[in-house]
Amino acid sequence: MKTTSCDICVVGAGSSRFAAAVAACRNGASVLLIEAADGVGGTSTWTAAALCDGDISSIAIATLRQALRRDGVALDLANSYLDTMADIAPLAEQNFTPGQPYEINR
Repeated sequence: MKTTSCDICVVGAGSSRFAAAVAACRNGASVLLIEAADGVGGTSTWTAAALCDGDISSIAIATLRQALRRDGVALDLANSYLDTMADIAPLAEQNFTPGQPYEINR
Protein backbone atom coordinates (compact mmCIF):
# COMPACT_ATOMS: atom_id res chain seq x y z
CA MET A 1 0.00 0.00 0.00
CA LYS A 2 1.28 3.44 -0.94
CA THR A 3 0.99 6.26 1.57
CA THR A 4 0.59 9.81 0.30
CA SER A 5 0.68 12.95 2.39
CA CYS A 6 -1.40 16.01 1.47
CA ASP A 7 -3.19 18.94 3.07
CA ILE A 8 -6.51 18.18 1.37
CA CYS A 9 -7.86 15.04 -0.28
CA VAL A 10 -10.71 15.61 -2.74
CA VAL A 11 -12.68 12.46 -3.55
CA GLY A 12 -14.32 12.67 -6.95
CA ALA A 13 -13.28 14.77 -9.93
CA GLY A 14 -16.62 16.19 -11.00
CA SER A 15 -16.77 19.87 -11.91
CA SER A 16 -17.39 21.20 -8.40
CA ARG A 17 -14.80 19.01 -6.73
CA PHE A 18 -12.31 19.71 -9.50
CA ALA A 19 -12.93 23.43 -8.88
CA ALA A 20 -12.46 22.87 -5.13
CA ALA A 21 -9.11 21.21 -5.81
CA VAL A 22 -8.03 24.16 -7.97
CA ALA A 23 -9.15 26.62 -5.26
CA ALA A 24 -7.20 24.73 -2.62
CA CYS A 25 -4.10 24.80 -4.85
CA ARG A 26 -4.54 28.54 -5.33
CA ASN A 27 -4.49 28.93 -1.57
CA GLY A 28 -1.25 26.99 -1.19
CA ALA A 29 -2.56 23.58 -0.12
CA SER A 30 -1.11 20.36 -1.42
CA VAL A 31 -4.07 18.51 -2.92
CA LEU A 32 -4.69 14.90 -3.81
CA LEU A 33 -7.60 14.47 -6.24
CA ILE A 34 -8.99 10.93 -6.44
CA GLU A 35 -11.41 9.75 -9.16
CA ALA A 36 -12.80 6.24 -9.59
CA ALA A 37 -13.98 6.72 -13.17
CA ASP A 38 -11.80 6.50 -16.26
CA GLY A 39 -12.04 10.24 -16.79
CA VAL A 40 -12.76 13.44 -14.96
CA GLY A 41 -15.67 15.85 -15.21
CA GLY A 42 -18.43 13.87 -13.52
CA THR A 43 -21.89 14.62 -14.83
CA SER A 44 -20.53 17.64 -16.71
CA THR A 45 -19.29 15.23 -19.34
CA TRP A 46 -22.85 14.29 -20.26
CA THR A 47 -24.65 17.51 -19.34
CA ALA A 48 -22.32 19.78 -21.27
CA ALA A 49 -25.12 21.15 -23.43
CA ALA A 50 -26.94 22.34 -20.33
CA LEU A 51 -23.82 24.04 -18.97
CA CYS A 52 -22.66 25.95 -22.02
CA ASP A 53 -23.68 26.94 -25.49
CA GLY A 54 -21.26 24.42 -26.97
CA ASP A 55 -18.63 27.03 -27.80
CA ILE A 56 -15.70 25.11 -26.37
CA SER A 57 -13.20 26.56 -28.79
CA SER A 58 -9.48 25.92 -28.94
CA ILE A 59 -8.94 29.37 -27.41
CA ALA A 60 -11.12 28.52 -24.40
CA ILE A 61 -9.37 25.18 -23.95
CA ALA A 62 -5.94 26.83 -24.18
CA THR A 63 -6.97 29.46 -21.62
CA LEU A 64 -8.21 26.81 -19.20
CA ARG A 65 -5.02 24.75 -19.62
CA GLN A 66 -2.94 27.84 -18.85
CA ALA A 67 -4.98 28.64 -15.72
CA LEU A 68 -4.78 25.06 -14.47
CA ARG A 69 -1.03 24.94 -15.10
CA ARG A 70 -0.59 28.22 -13.21
CA ASP A 71 -2.56 26.88 -10.27
CA GLY A 72 -0.50 23.71 -9.98
CA VAL A 73 -3.12 21.21 -11.10
CA ALA A 74 -1.53 18.05 -12.51
CA LEU A 75 -1.52 18.61 -16.26
CA ASP A 76 -2.40 15.02 -17.13
CA LEU A 77 -5.57 15.32 -15.04
CA ALA A 78 -6.39 18.78 -16.39
CA ASN A 79 -5.78 17.63 -19.96
CA SER A 80 -8.03 14.62 -19.43
CA TYR A 81 -10.86 16.86 -18.20
CA LEU A 82 -10.48 19.44 -20.97
CA ASP A 83 -10.12 16.81 -23.69
CA THR A 84 -13.25 15.08 -22.42
CA MET A 85 -15.24 18.32 -22.41
CA ALA A 86 -14.02 19.27 -25.89
CA ASP A 87 -15.03 15.84 -27.21
CA ILE A 88 -18.34 15.55 -25.40
CA ALA A 89 -19.85 19.04 -25.78
CA PRO A 90 -20.55 18.74 -29.53
CA LEU A 91 -22.01 15.25 -29.04
CA ALA A 92 -24.24 16.41 -26.20
CA GLU A 93 -25.74 19.15 -28.36
CA GLN A 94 -27.11 16.60 -30.82
CA ASN A 95 -30.66 15.54 -29.98
CA PHE A 96 -30.42 17.06 -26.51
CA THR A 97 -33.71 17.51 -24.67
CA PRO A 98 -33.43 19.19 -21.25
CA GLY A 99 -34.81 17.01 -18.46
CA GLN A 100 -34.57 13.83 -20.50
CA PRO A 101 -31.92 11.11 -20.12
CA TYR A 102 -29.12 11.41 -22.63
CA GLU A 103 -26.62 8.75 -23.54
CA ILE A 104 -23.40 9.26 -25.46
CA ASN A 105 -22.06 6.32 -27.40
CA ARG A 106 -18.72 6.52 -29.09
